Amino acid sequence: MRTADLKVTELKHNGSIGFRVNFGVNNGGKKWFATAADAKAAIKAFKQQQKRVGELAGKITSQQAARFLEAEKLLEGSGIDVVDAVRLALVELAKHQTSETLGRAMDEYYDHCIREHKKKQKDSPRRDPKHAWAFGQTRTLFKPLRDKLLSQITAKELELKLDRNKPSQFNKHVAHLKSVFNYAKSKKWVAENPVSEIKKESISSREGRAYRPEEVRKLMYTLVLHDKDSIPYYALIFFAGLRPDTAFKLDWSAMNNGMQIQIKRSVSKTAKAFPVTIHPTLRAWIDWWVAQGGVRNGPVHTMSGKSRTRKRKELCRLSGIKWIQDAPRRTFGTAQFHVFKDAARVAIELGHTGGADVFYTHYYDGTLTEKEALEFWQIIPPKQSI
Repeated sequence: MRTADLKVTELKHNGSIGFRVNFGVNNGGKKWFATAADAKAAIKAFKQQQKRVGELAGKITSQQAARFLEAEKLLEGSGIDVVDAVRLALVELAKHQTSETLGRAMDEYYDHCIREHKKKQKDSPRRDPKHAWAFGQTRTLFKPLRDKLLSQITAKELELKLDRNKPSQFNKHVAHLKSVFNYAKSKKWVAENPVSEIKKESISSREGRAYRPEEVRKLMYTLVLHDKDSIPYYALIFFAGLRPDTAFKLDWSAMNNGMQIQIKRSVSKTAKAFPVTIHPTLRAWIDWWVAQGGVRNGPVHTMSGKSRTRKRKELCRLSGIKWIQDAPRRTFGTAQFHVFKDAARVAIELGHTGGADVFYTHYYDGTLTEKEALEFWQIIPPKQSI
C-alpha cells in the first residue's frame, strides 16, 4: 500500500465511534484510534518513517540488505537483535585487539622477575632467581599455546595440559600460570585471570614425619663419600632447621659471629628476619668441611637450582633414603623441643611468630623419642678424612 492511499475511516462499533487506519499487511494492518486527530498523527509519523526507510534503502546495496536479513535469521529465537549482536561482537573484538600472546606474557613476566631479583641481589648471593628453572618447565609445558592470545585462552584449555597425578608439579604450574596472567592483567592484556578457576591439588595426605637419626646419619655420610660440596647446605637444613630455599640463598656472611645464623628478610620465605642458634652439631659439620678444603666465602650453596635438584635425587638413590618434604625441619624442630622443652622458642628458631600452636601443627613428630633426639644431636662427621 502506498502512503498516499492512507486514510482515516470513521466507524461505529458497539454503540461507540472509532477511527481506523489500514497501514497494510506488512506494516501492522488495521489500527484503531479514539480520535481522528490521533489517527492523522499516526499516518504522519508512518509517512516520515517510510521516508527515512526509503532514504536508507538508497544508501545500501542489495548485498548489504541480504547480509542484514541473513544476520536477523541467524539471531532468530535468541532474544538478541542485530544491533545488540554487533555491540557484543565489537566488545570481543576490542578484547582481542588489546590482548597479547601467552608467549610474550611469559617472556615479559620472566624478564620482570629477573629485574626484581637484581634489585635484591645485594642481600642474596644467588645469581639466578630461585624459580628460574622451575618456571622454565612451565614455559616448556605450555609451548603449544605460546602464539595464542591471552583473551582466547580458557581455564579448561590450560587444565588439559596439567597432570593431576603429580600434585606438587600440578600446583607449581598453576602458581606460575596465575602469576603470568596477573602480570598480563596489570598490563591490560587480559580482563580476567582464567587460572583462578583451576583448583590446586591437595597434598595434605603426604607423609608428615621426621627422619629417624639413622636416616639422617646415612644421608650425611653419603654426602661425605660422594658430594662434600653440598655438606654445608644439608647441615643447615638438618641441624639448623632452615628451609631448603633459605639455605640455598644464604651467604656465609650470615654466620660471621659463629654463634647465630642471621636470616635476613631477603632470604626468608616469610619476609621476616630471625636468628637461629648454631648448635655444636652444625658447627662440627662446618668445621669438618673447612678442614677438607671448604672455603667460607660467598654463597653457602654454589650450584644452580637445577644442579641442586639433580644432586638431591642422586643423594637419595645412593643412600636409599626417600626425600620427604619438610622432614628435615620437622626433625630439627622435634629434636630442639626435646632439648629445650619450649615449643614457642623452637617456633621462633624455625622463623615463626605464631608460638607453640604453629610448632605443634607443623613441626612436631610425637613418634620421635627423646632418646632418638639425643642420638640426632650426636650425628657428627668422621674424625679422619675420607
